[in-house]
Amino acid sequence: MSANDANLDPAATEGAPPETEQLREEIAETREELGETVEALAQKADVKAQVEEKKEEVKAQVTDKVAEKREEAKAKVGEAQAKVTEVQAKVAQTPYVQQAKERPWIPIAAAAAVGLLVVGLLRRRRGS
Repeated sequence: MSANDANLDPAATEGAPPETEQLREEIAETREELGETVEALAQKADVKAQVEEKKEEVKAQVTDKVAEKREEAKAKVGEAQAKVTEVQAKVAQTPYVQQAKERPWIPIAAAAAVGLLVVGLLRRRRGS
């Protein structure tokens, strides 16, 4: 035990004046505060740990955002599928679709007529 330690040992100061005891308490409190300050400074100086902490924080944010956007996309896909089904039902009920189902040769004949018209126009242009 050094002379300095003997001066701070409470057993060595039995019967010491009250100012000495108060000084010892202040020293102990100051040492505790100093230890906390050193610990805080060590954490600030540990850049690697700070980077790792920030990385984990950003990773969690990105994961949350991806999950949120995935749910939004699923909802929009569901809405779109419902809309497509609705439009298909409406189209199937139109008179033209009903006629095409009953007489499939009509749309085929119309397509053939348009094709012949296009071929005729192309021949006329090349011939002039």
